[in-house]
Amino acid sequence: MTENYELLDLFNIELLEPERTKDLFSKVAHPVVVNEAFVQFFVPAGEDPVGQALSKYAQDNAGEGTIIGVCKDFRLTSFNSAITPMQIILQEIPVDQATYLSCRIDESRRNEIVKNLRLLWEKHEPGHSFVYIDAYQQYISNNTDMVNFSRLLLAYAIISLFLTLFGIFGITWYAVEQRKREIAIRKVHGASSRQILLLLNRPFFYYILIADVIAVPIVYVLMKRWREQFVYPANWGIEVFIVPVVLLMLVTFVTVVLNGYHTALSNPAETIKTE
Repeated sequence: MTENYELLDLFNIELLEPERTKDLFSKVAHPVVVNEAFVQFFVPAGEDPVGQALSKYAQDNAGEGTIIGVCKDFRLTSFNSAITPMQIILQEIPVDQATYLSCRIDESRRNEIVKNLRLLWEKHEPGHSFVYIDAYQQYISNNTDMVNFSRLLLAYAIISLFLTLFGIFGITWYAVEQRKREIAIRKVHGASSRQILLLLNRPFFYYILIADVIAVPIVYVLMKRWREQFVYPANWGIEVFIVPVVLLMLVTFVTVVLNGYHTALSNPAETIKTE
């Protein structure tokens, strides 16, 4: 296996038929791998392009390549751009004609490895300056606006979560304080601590359900419009709306229990006396 074929592993390019591609690689003079978008745009439906000359489908810039495999589509540009047909030419290039070097490095030793690469490059290519480009950072730079927007949404989500927790804690504490006498009377009449806690939680669950009935349609419309800007939007189902509701109910239940547990276990006679 030559260095060229290892390029596919280096960039984690996923082949549809890896064994077949590997077998053909050593049998053709100019191997080429195309992506799924290439097949969709240029190859007639039902036809297998593997083993065919590249010029049969892309005459403008075909060269002498032979298609040895098809890889899954992967994104190189912005999320808002469609994936275009791609040809990966696995052609051996003499070292003195190479213009760049691709390698995978250990993240924990990045600075050390880049420094050594710079020294080696300057030793063997003194006439060419060393330029280091992080492929991941290059990819992120193509989506700067979306990354910044995602971070902004995350910050707002965290702030909203804390505000919600403080709000729920304050409301439940106030509700428990206002109903201390009622709780004491119910305990005198035989109500258990479990029944008291369920009684305190019930109205909050109703409030959450009413709020979700109002909020879910609005959120659905906004999310749908936001997804329309992406060429390949992520799939999401009803769990996107159910999970937050369940988590909110769980947080509310725990908060009410923390606030009402002491009251539910307290002596009702002492509570009635102080009230």
